[in-house]
Amino acid sequence: MLLTGALRRETTSASGEPLPQGQRRAFNGLMAFDDEGRLIARYDKIHLVPFGEYLPLSPVLGALGLSQLANTYGAFTPGATPRPVLTVPGLPKLVGLVCYEALFPGEILQAAERPGVLVNVTNDGWFGNTTGPYQHFHQVRVRAVEEGLPVIRVANNGISAIIDPFGRTRAVLGLNVRGVADARLSVALPPTPYARLGDILFAGLCLASVAVVAVLRCNPAPPK
Repeated sequence: MLLTGALRRETTSASGEPLPQGQRRAFNGLMAFDDEGRLIARYDKIHLVPFGEYLPLSPVLGALGLSQLANTYGAFTPGATPRPVLTVPGLPKLVGLVCYEALFPGEILQAAERPGVLVNVTNDGWFGNTTGPYQHFHQVRVRAVEEGLPVIRVANNGISAIIDPFGRTRAVLGLNVRGVADARLSVALPPTPYARLGDILFAGLCLASVAVVAVLRCNPAPPK
């Protein structure tokens, strides 16, 4: 089995109708192939990078007559939502995350079905030998803890790793290291409080903190 990042294009609309001559929709995503090269599952990235994969306000620019810029700058189409749970033989049900999609808490799991693993494919080569790849890697570890799910992370120039639901790395390939990482995949934990409540939990803690501060200000301690 091969899971890999890939680009693809379609000459039909989302409803299946043929697009006008010369037009197409381009997608950036994750594809799974079997041992005969057949495509058995795919996920199209839904959270595109502004100015890299799409141009913000492109309808406005098109209306102003800048259609060439609006239609070609990046020109990727977001995939369908909610983010699907994929079935790949030999793995638990999985959710694919392409590049920086793994940075957004609360947006990782969108379907009703809970997966058994997160698969993150990314290109961090843009950042060179800076803090960027390390920051991206550690944020993915936080997603594992939040959701209680193991993560398989593959970056074309590192940092690649197999991460357990507690955020611990079971195998890792460092930045600019070429090789193979092999480790037993951990079993997913039951849904964590964050997986069940999302950012409501954080908002509740903030409100509780404000309430405590307000009480203390209204009832200052008597002077000694």
